[in-house]
Amino acid sequence: MASISLGGKVQEEHQRLRDVIVSYYRYRTLHKNRRSPLEVGDDYDRLRESLVQTELFLMRLLAYHVRRPSLPHPYLVHYLHSLLHWVGKGIAQPCGSDLNAGGNSVNASAIALARLPGLAWSILADSYQSAMCLDFAPEHIAAAVLHLALRIAGVEIPGNRHSEMAWWQAISDSLSREIVEQIQLRVMDIYAVDDKFKASTLNRFTDEF
Repeated sequence: MASISLGGKVQEEHQRLRDVIVSYYRYRTLHKNRRSPLEVGDDYDRLRESLVQTELFLMRLLAYHVRRPSLPHPYLVHYLHSLLHWVGKGIAQPCGSDLNAGGNSVNASAIALARLPGLAWSILADSYQSAMCLDFAPEHIAAAVLHLALRIAGVEIPGNRHSEMAWWQAISDSLSREIVEQIQLRVMDIYAVDDKFKASTLNRFTDEF
């Protein structure tokens, strides 16, 4: 709770203490028989006092040196804007399509590209289920996520095959194929764990019925 509350303040996205406490309480009691909502009272007061004291402890632990970290979201928005600008000039197309195939190719390209921003943003949001943001530079995460979204949406940049430098290499001199692959593997691991959890939950529900 304290980390979420403090993180919101650092990012200038202040969250009410009550909202943080209620969310924590709901999560803690999610799989328990106790499902009554948290009311203002002794339990709430104890949680609130614990949150305030723990947040103060974190600040002291950090010696009050709290800086606003750089996040991959602005980079992703910038890269998407640049990519869609290229697409507007007819550079991108669906993977495996024929440039002369006619209307079907155009429609497929439009559908794939329409999915791209939301898909990339969702993948980036899911990446926060791991500590990836602590292990890689934000611009690297944004580029790798966009590259993965392009692959999933089935969009190819034909000129990228014949150029000496990949489009994601033009973004950052320090970005390499190995880094892109590492980030994408971390993302896929998140979805693999999620699939295993869904499968185990489904089996449990099936057994109960």
